[in-house]
Amino acid sequence: MEMRFPERLKALEPFWGAWRLNACVGEGSYGKVFKIVRTDLGSEYIAALKWIYIPHQDNEIDEMRSEGMSDEDIRFYYDTLIKSFTNEIRMMSELGGNSHIVNYLDHIVIPRRGEIGWDIFIRMEYLTPLDKYIRAHNFSERDVVTVGWHICQALALCARHKILHRDIKPDNIFRSSDGNYKLGDFGVSRTLEGTRNNLSIKGTPLYMAPEVLTGNQATFSADVYSLGLVLYRLLNRQRMPCLPLYDLPTHDNREKALQRRIRGDVLPEPADGCRDIKRIVLKACAYNPDDRYATAEEMGTMFEKLLKRGRLSDAPLFPENAINQMNSERSSLHPDVKEMQSQHTRLSRKNEAPREENSAIEDLNEIRTVGLVTKLDDIGSDINSGAKYNSRSAANAYIKKVSVEPKRAIIPKKSRPRGGFALIICLILAIALFGGGAFMLFRDQPGSAN
Repeated sequence: MEMRFPERLKALEPFWGAWRLNACVGEGSYGKVFKIVRTDLGSEYIAALKWIYIPHQDNEIDEMRSEGMSDEDIRFYYDTLIKSFTNEIRMMSELGGNSHIVNYLDHIVIPRRGEIGWDIFIRMEYLTPLDKYIRAHNFSERDVVTVGWHICQALALCARHKILHRDIKPDNIFRSSDGNYKLGDFGVSRTLEGTRNNLSIKGTPLYMAPEVLTGNQATFSADVYSLGLVLYRLLNRQRMPCLPLYDLPTHDNREKALQRRIRGDVLPEPADGCRDIKRIVLKACAYNPDDRYATAEEMGTMFEKLLKRGRLSDAPLFPENAINQMNSERSSLHPDVKEMQSQHTRLSRKNEAPREENSAIEDLNEIRTVGLVTKLDDIGSDINSGAKYNSRSAANAYIKKVSVEPKRAIIPKKSRPRGGFALIICLILAIALFGGGAFMLFRDQPGSAN
């Protein structure tokens, strides 16, 4: 079935004399993003078209007129807004050619005839949004560190141009076909040069730094904080800090989790990732800006060192069934068992790499791993028989028992050696053998009674 597009857009085809609409791939506050294609000498080329329409809603102008604004006043108001969007175009052109910034290709601003309104079109390279890429691929600990390293390079370049992005989130991070992660959508950015009152509250509140949410002055560390939250979510099974891992998030616990961040509660460690990754992410998410990395470049250097060390796991953080559960926001059967299996896979891979721990700690890790496997076998057999753990709460309780009592899972009571009983048997046999031998020697002596 042919996809339907707005008539105003279809009337402007072909864009730049060659490009035609193919599909709508995204939507934001002031516009939409389309996949566009062109054919030249038998080859097909693909690009992204960002369409920004002003005003965004038909009733905006009527509301302004009801407030006593003349058409001239309304045009002046929108002229100011258009300049903020064309600022995005200017910034993208200045940052163009960098491996980790979405490449700007072309743009056009078209005033509407017979009405107050404008259509702004920006042609960019066509990329895959981060969340969409994760849904289609195995995403590992190494991938998380790579995202952090690449976006830190993008933010370092922004800082050199005195640009604060202010809207770092998964929707604004993209992946190219050659494996580079790129930062895009500078629509809410502004340069800090020449202004003191540098920030109004724009962007996505879910990933905002506390000082931005509370209206205080922000610096480039606000972008470091937002990137830290993106990486935290990737390491925490796609859950933001302070949200439950296994139960479905509700509006109430989302609000409570956000309030905990705003008031400066210490964030718990993300569920997955090695100790070094967790340390970097938690430092980036520090409540006090002075406790974060001073620059994105400094944070990126830490990620680069981790990649060069070569000990990061390639095991998937989001198995396919867990991703489906995340997208549908519905629980699947016994997700806790799947999470434990995923943990065991990562533990096994980690144990294959060189360790810095002493032998006692290694033995403890092996004990925990064996205990985990034993408990998985127990849970699996119970699930197959339908005997118990028919609810999520029961499975959660059982998992807590595993973590508290690993030794019981390793050595069941029925298989424990009974050392005391065996020793007594050995003593009785020794006495019997010694006594019998002595009796035979005594009987064979000359002069003994027959």
